[in-house]
Amino acid sequence: MRKITFIITTFIFAFCGLFLSQTVRADDTTTKPFTDNEILGVGSYFNAFAAGTMTIDANNTAHLEGRYASNILESSTDSWNARNSDTQWGTITSDASGNAIGKPLFTANKVDSSTTYGAYMRHMLDPNARQRDNLAAPIVSSKNQVVINNIQAEAKDYTDTDKTNHATLMSILDMDHTVGTTSDFSGTSGSKLASVSGKTLDPSATDASAYFDAAAIQFNKISQYYDQLTQPTSDDSTSEDKVVVNDHVNDAKVTQTTPEYQNYTNLTIDVTLPDNYSSDANYKTPPVIMVGINAANATDKVLNLTIKIHNMNTATTSVQAGDSSYDSYTYAPYIFINWDNVTTTSPFSDWQGSFKMQAYNGTDPDESPVNSSNGTEQSQLFSSHVLNNFPNATTSGTDTLEFGNTNEDSQLCGAMLLPNASVSLGSGSKTLYGSILSGKNITIAHDMPTSRLIAGTFDINDISGNVFNDLHSVGPYIKNLNLVTTNQLDDSSILPGSTGDTANEKTIHVTDPTKSVGLQGTVVTRNKNYQLFYKLSNSKTSTDWQRLNASGVNTNDNSTFKVNNLTSLSGYQQNLTTDSMQSEAAGDMPSLSTVGGNLQRKNQIELVVAPKTDDDGNAITANSDLSTYQHTTINLTETGKLTANIPNIFNLTADATDPDIYSSPSDSQNITIVNDWRVPYTLNVQYNNDLAAKLPEDGYTLFDQPKLLSYTANGTAFDISQPLLQQSGDNSLIATSSSDFQIKLNMKQLLASGIVQTGKKYEFPLYWTLNYKLTS
Repeated sequence: MRKITFIITTFIFAFCGLFLSQTVRADDTTTKPFTDNEILGVGSYFNAFAAGTMTIDANNTAHLEGRYASNILESSTDSWNARNSDTQWGTITSDASGNAIGKPLFTANKVDSSTTYGAYMRHMLDPNARQRDNLAAPIVSSKNQVVINNIQAEAKDYTDTDKTNHATLMSILDMDHTVGTTSDFSGTSGSKLASVSGKTLDPSATDASAYFDAAAIQFNKISQYYDQLTQPTSDDSTSEDKVVVNDHVNDAKVTQTTPEYQNYTNLTIDVTLPDNYSSDANYKTPPVIMVGINAANATDKVLNLTIKIHNMNTATTSVQAGDSSYDSYTYAPYIFINWDNVTTTSPFSDWQGSFKMQAYNGTDPDESPVNSSNGTEQSQLFSSHVLNNFPNATTSGTDTLEFGNTNEDSQLCGAMLLPNASVSLGSGSKTLYGSILSGKNITIAHDMPTSRLIAGTFDINDISGNVFNDLHSVGPYIKNLNLVTTNQLDDSSILPGSTGDTANEKTIHVTDPTKSVGLQGTVVTRNKNYQLFYKLSNSKTSTDWQRLNASGVNTNDNSTFKVNNLTSLSGYQQNLTTDSMQSEAAGDMPSLSTVGGNLQRKNQIELVVAPKTDDDGNAITANSDLSTYQHTTINLTETGKLTANIPNIFNLTADATDPDIYSSPSDSQNITIVNDWRVPYTLNVQYNNDLAAKLPEDGYTLFDQPKLLSYTANGTAFDISQPLLQQSGDNSLIATSSSDFQIKLNMKQLLASGIVQTGKKYEFPLYWTLNYKLTS
């Protein structure tokens, strides 16, 4: 069969349009620096942890119960001549139920006997034979243990005589564990410590200082993590304190007053809990309240902070240890306070302010706070569920933050996290209920009684790090939010509360413009009537806040709302713009070239959920200040194709009925139109003399007699000067189409004239144009 190959050098052109820039979502920089079951990191199970030196004044610390860790352990006094006769440390190693607590008493890298204070501590742990004979009991209870790396390394070389001479020490020294092999520093805890700090940790090394250096880094990162959860955003007033809560808190109201001509500020936070928060099912995720004391607030004033917990189940749990029992609230919420305003030892070096926790059984504003029937202070009852974070407190030299200088009912309670400050508990201090974690040094010159061990240790077991994934500002808030469409969308979920650099970026690939795009969400109402507001921004307009009419808005605990079609919102951009449109010449002779590209429309939707009235009963409207309520931003792009695949190569073969007529086979010369948006378009093709002047290319012969060619489309002849394919506005919703395009040549005339020859390749320049209207 004779064959003539026509290479149609296809030049294609399409209209191009403008398109909006997109906001790129920022990377997540808030990765938790702790495992979910140990939210205080390596310090989670210690009553005091000093990444530097822990100094104990043995003369003023007759009772020391709990678990203590430090790089260096020492005593500021040699208590053998002046100590109380009943000095005893580490007597409590389990509670009445058999739960292990308070063991080992010390976990330390070293006790340095070459220093004065180190020698004093060594003397406490390792009295000589004569002193042992005069003791009713060793200073550290024989029921307890200590893990001290450098002493263990020394003891490994003891002779039998040495072991006799150091009998008291050997009775308490754990010879099976180094710092790095204890449960606190190994396993997942150790792995997290290493990854967070970037330190190489060797559990077999005698020098374990790397573990404590790593702990200091982890404490810093934990402190920063908690602090960023209450940092003001672009929607907040930077001069105000901020409170965020989880689902299990109904309300939290901050009231701050600074009386004229007075040197104090009163800051009161009223928290209301749901009726059923303490049920077994609900308390698996306990209420969480996070308070940020702004760095610019109350720096030159005495601060009186009162936290009132309303509608609280005030049942207590009593733990028996030794000869006494110790109470704490069974269903207390967890309260985290970021003291951004504390930068040095002030105000705690001589703090005249107060810190009060108060529990209320109900919500009556005239109700009196609950008092323990046995006189137990509120600071003890709440302490195991309170964390005080001091991210900006910094000390140097011998400066320390000293706690416990106020009345029992006015002093701080709860765990203390101070990554960059040293801490002291003076001899005149009141009992501080709470753990202390310092990235520097801790000085203890005060009894650390059993009540502090039992009631004051931070309750790590009833809270998971997962609670920090779902904190919100007070008031109604959107918990779940999704786009609803049958068009292609890889991920329909919207992250509520994300705006600015973290706005939600969503792209819908349109395949049928008749299908709507809706929005559906769940609001946690906090038992308040709520409403939704929105505003739209796009290339055409930027609206003011407007009330969003959505179905399903009500006052149930969890209310589901729905907007059926976002295009119905006032100001929604309906018109299309062009993006990534192609205009090219098929110089490399592919079998097909493509003209056209993507058409799209972009809309930024901002959504706010707010109560219907403010705290004073005033109506909240679209003209109100909405900045304090939850904002969510969605940058929505809807995109679809308008393309035409154009054949470039036509193999012409002799007609079966007339060997002098050559044509291309219809089954291989298809033009495929993809028109996702169903916009009106025309596809035109013309012979172009200007383009012909640039041909032929190597290996081809120019065919420059266009009038000798005839054309058919779908078997029907057409004039090349008219639109080849057309989809009118009246038929704008016709399904995506595919059409056949066929060129036939009268080979009798061509062969007779000698213009073409069989077996040769010819170039023939055609200029294609895809025209369309940019409307949806």
